Amino acid sequence: MPFNSAICTILEYHTTHAPANEDIWYGLWNSILTILFPATEGYMLAPHCLCDNSKSSIPDSIIEVVKVSLHPLALRPVLIAEIQDTQYWESGIPALQHQLNRYTDGAFSGALSGTAK
Repeated sequence: MPFNSAICTILEYHTTHAPANEDIWYGLWNSILTILFPATEGYMLAPHCLCDNSKSSIPDSIIEVVKVSLHPLALRPVLIAEIQDTQYWESGIPALQHQLNRYTDGAFSGALSGTAK
């Protein structure tokens, strides 16, 4: 699935020229995930937070991609993406991994999407 030229241009530019803050990545990743997981095929993006995590003080945004099942109604997680500013990668990889593991455990247990698996 090709991405349109606007997405590619913005992604390329901000990959080589770090943005002033991470806000630019939210729209890009929503666009990319919507192309890869279209609603017309039964997928839904479920953003969870855009906040400061009190346990690690690393700001984050978690997007869960779920597959909608109608009979019975259920939301099944297929992907969890954490959008993180690159300034946190080098010094905080263990903290990032721990944080993402918590969200992953919650999603696959049904805690995030509100449905038991």
